[in-house]
Amino acid sequence: SLPKEWPELHSRVRKELNLNSNTTSLETGQTKNLPKLRKLPSNTEEMRQGTLLEHFNTTKITQTQQAHLDLLLFKFFICCAIPFAVLNNSFFWDLLTALAMNYVVPDRSAFFTRHIAQESAAFAAKLAAYLKEKNNLMLSLDGWSIRAKDEVLEQTPS
Repeated sequence: SLPKEWPELHSRVRKELNLNSNTTSLETGQTKNLPKLRKLPSNTEEMRQGTLLEHFNTTKITQTQQAHLDLLLFKFFICCAIPFAVLNNSFFWDLLTALAMNYVVPDRSAFFTRHIAQESAAFAAKLAAYLKEKNNLMLSLDGWSIRAKDEVLEQTPS
């Protein structure tokens, strides 16, 4: 029975992931789907004293701002091929704190697991909508190798 129900189940899961992605939530303004604001773990506050400016800055970050920063952070890691372990580095935390003082750095494993699934579903939905409008699609492949005998393959949709 599962093989027969799989296409419908897969479609429902992709649709739900797409609706819960930060990209879709920010584009449509549906803030109810955004994740709750993160708080610093209790032991982190003791490890990090902060600065005098941080102590007096009372500006709180909103859910929408957190979702936007999360999305930018995710795109930074994915598009620049930055190792996910950097998210646990204290120097990286200091950089993020300097840029957005009240932004709480997410937990690496939960952050990437959730975002990879949701944002790939959002991208697949956008790609499907884009391709639905097109006729006579063609995909050309071109391959060659460089002097080090590394093979390079290029795909060009048109």
